[in-house]
Amino acid sequence: MTQTSKRQGLVLTSTQAVAARPEAVFKLLDDYPGYGAWAPFLTISPTAKETDPNRMDFAIRLDQLKKPVVLFGKVTAREPHRLVAWSLGARGALTLRESFTIERAMAGSVIIHHVTFEGVLRWVLGPPLLRLYRPVFGTLDRALRRRLGGPKARR
Repeated sequence: MTQTSKRQGLVLTSTQAVAARPEAVFKLLDDYPGYGAWAPFLTISPTAKETDPNRMDFAIRLDQLKKPVVLFGKVTAREPHRLVAWSLGARGALTLRESFTIERAMAGSVIIHHVTFEGVLRWVLGPPLLRLYRPVFGTLDRALRRRLGGPKARR
């Protein structure tokens, strides 16, 4: 996991290899109601108030808080076998953008997980939110690796 300079904003990035092919990785990441089966700290469901299928409610359980944080979000990108992305928060004020880029590898796939905080309040609210979200970010990566398997060793 790396952080970039202040000029680029508040960013978390990880890269990991998994045994599953890009099709299986995309299927897992694109099945929002299914997240609870492999990442029980994260519940993603269509927003009841909206007719847009890309609008979602994200309930995230953070160790520091007793109740899950529920945020309104939107799926912002969906390219089969290649990319899943969403954004949460108030556009312009503070937005968390999260993406999973999937690349084919010899023994499966490489997943690039990226989170950035944007908006006019990012330097005020972003650092504490980044500290809260960093464990979720890492736990999500570990859950993906458990579900999809580590890369197979070459012989």
